[in-house]
Amino acid sequence: SRALDESDTENQQLLIQLHQTQEELERSLLRCQASQAQLGAQQARLQKILKHHPDYWDFDILEINLLESNGNQQVAQWRLTELYIGGRLIPEIRFKTCLANGLAGIVIQRTEGTDSPAPLLRWPNGFATAEELPCIPTRGPSTQGNNAALSGLSTSDWDTLQRLARQLAGLLTQPTDSRLPKQLNAAALRNGLLAFTKTLANWPKMLRYDSIRLQETLRNQGYERLGITLGNLRLGHHHWPALDYRLATVDIKPLPFGQNPRLEFPDGSARGVLQNWFAESNDSHGPRLELRFAQPNAMDTNVWGALSQNDQQLIGALIKTLPLQLEDLKQANPTASRPWQDWQALAGMLRDTLRDILIRSTAPRRTPAGIEE
Repeated sequence: SRALDESDTENQQLLIQLHQTQEELERSLLRCQASQAQLGAQQARLQKILKHHPDYWDFDILEINLLESNGNQQVAQWRLTELYIGGRLIPEIRFKTCLANGLAGIVIQRTEGTDSPAPLLRWPNGFATAEELPCIPTRGPSTQGNNAALSGLSTSDWDTLQRLARQLAGLLTQPTDSRLPKQLNAAALRNGLLAFTKTLANWPKMLRYDSIRLQETLRNQGYERLGITLGNLRLGHHHWPALDYRLATVDIKPLPFGQNPRLEFPDGSARGVLQNWFAESNDSHGPRLELRFAQPNAMDTNVWGALSQNDQQLIGALIKTLPLQLEDLKQANPTASRPWQDWQALAGMLRDTLRDILIRSTAPRRTPAGIEE
């Protein structure tokens, strides 16, 4: 019938359109694959170029304003957009350079309010409510005052700060640059920034990490633990992509929480981080290296003695920064099965015990700039 013929014709047209659409999709897919291959090749070429030029940096807009200049002091406000430095792209960064008595410092300013660490990856917790981060070295302990800002920077932010200071010093070698304010003493600021980079290069070894995450909490018949993951760790010249470890305690009632604390390093990432990792314990919680403590001030020195010097330095740095790590975890996980101050007390006990056992007779070491470890 005529209706059936018309239906067949429509079906044939739809089928033709369907085939055409399918062919067009296949062509689009091939074009997309070709573009991705081309992009991959370009990225590989770019990485090769950057490998030969590790100090390459780039930006879109540079603005500099002189805020203060008298005698030995000089303060300038900087703003850069689309900053590419050290493999990172920072949409906007604002900071002040402060020059005093021949030494410069950099005061980093937030770009998205106190709810965001931008332009940093991690804003140091000791300055959580501050709009500015004073990266200005001062004499004294490395974890107090302005020094705490520098010691609290993440792995990547510490690297970026050092690169930025070097690049700014390089920029100031061309004092005729039209973007530099005429009243700016470019030579003095350049020398101050070079002194700043030297101070940073000699900074005491700090355990730095880009990210921290609470992997788990466990409470089971007198055994409690926090599972902690640190990402992109660095201690001195040693660097690791990640470390999983646990802060734990075993307590027998009626004794209070925290009688037998320990650090646990389960089989996994820790095996690649600790040179002398071994399965000191192996039970229902899996194989792990365990460094045990006991109230009021005891530590398993046999396990400690089985570790390499690098392992001891890393675990010592973990314990030293544990209060700061717990503060980071508290910010992200305000409600926990146990009050955070209980874990903080545990961290304090570990730190004090290790210090009393190992460092009782040694005086604080100082860097050439007078920064104490």
